[in-house]
Amino acid sequence: MKQNPDAQVLYVGTERGLEATLVPKEGIEFTTLPVQGLQRKLSFGTLVTLGKTAFSLVKANAIISNFKPDVVIGTVVMFVVLFLWLQHCAIFQR
Repeated sequence: MKQNPDAQVLYVGTERGLEATLVPKEGIEFTTLPVQGLQRKLSFGTLVTLGKTAFSLVKANAIISNFKPDVVIGTVVMFVVLFLWLQHCAIFQR
């Protein structure tokens, strides 16, 4: 960003992660997805997590559609898979 001050960066993370406090302090635009890890047993919490995951897919698609990134870099496996898949789909829609 120092080399290209006109570059736009959007960091997508969770409300609970370190990024929620560290990224905004650096002046980087930040938005969240309501994701969480799956529990190992079937429970009401697992169903809630699956619902949040479905909502996150919709929200992530909206983020990519609105931001139209040229590059997507992932740091957490779940986000990497989600965003790269959505970016792949967006490329074929252009």
